[in-house]
Amino acid sequence: MEKKEKAYINTTIDKKLLTDLKVLAVKQGKRQNELLEEAIKLLLEKYKEKEKGI
Repeated sequence: MEKKEKAYINTTIDKKLLTDLKVLAVKQGKRQNELLEEAIKLLLEKYKEKEKGI
């Protein structure tokens, strides 16, 4: 599997969101950053589809 180059980000989020993310990561057996990347990809797809509809 090809290893992708990673970049660091530093941000703040709602405490409840972070808690929920941690719980979900444990339940899914995934790392938090994997779930964040998945969420960002879904968000980008959502907005890309909206732009196509304009």
